[in-house]
Amino acid sequence: MYLFSRTAVVRANPRVMFPWVQQITEVVRANTSLPVSAWTASFGAPVGGVVWSALVRSQAELAADMTSLLNNQEYLDLLATGQEMIPVAGQDALRRLVHGSPESEHGLGSVSSVTWGTATLSRIGEALEWSVDMAQHAEKTTGNPVSVWVNAFGLMGEVTFFSIYDDVAAAETGQLALNSDQGYLERLHGSEGLWIPGSGNQGRFTRIA
Repeated sequence: MYLFSRTAVVRANPRVMFPWVQQITEVVRANTSLPVSAWTASFGAPVGGVVWSALVRSQAELAADMTSLLNNQEYLDLLATGQEMIPVAGQDALRRLVHGSPESEHGLGSVSSVTWGTATLSRIGEALEWSVDMAQHAEKTTGNPVSVWVNAFGLMGEVTFFSIYDDVAAAETGQLALNSDQGYLERLHGSEGLWIPGSGNQGRFTRIA
């Protein structure tokens, strides 16, 4: 399984941005097999950051859906409108599932806590083993599922953890539980050498469409 995502920074008044994001998301869902959802950045990413994401079974399936959109006039018209709000080209990413059973649908207002970092390539196997162990421990500590993904393209060795909560309050409770858990802290300490120093990041995103 793969996770496709498209990230862009939308420079527009929210009264214009949100309806456009919702409309183009609905068009993609209606005209492809992709269960696309749209998320806006709250922390850890540029203001105005929007991420569209969808679970896909294969690269071939994704390519077929993307090709069909290029023949959809409504989608192309919305892309043209979006170009006026997105001054810098967005970026597509494709991640391969390493651990977890992610759900394709989450309610509006759901909050995604995301952590990512880049493994030392000579120790990528160890880093992935550590990541699965950390995810399993986080699941036990927070009571919330955690999925682990590795880049299929782009920066080699980048590993991403996703944990999606019903709302901000639940996400904050999970974060506080982890930050005060001795097992979590010990695992962080034991990861020395597995990751490129300074590559760790944390972000929070809220579903808007």
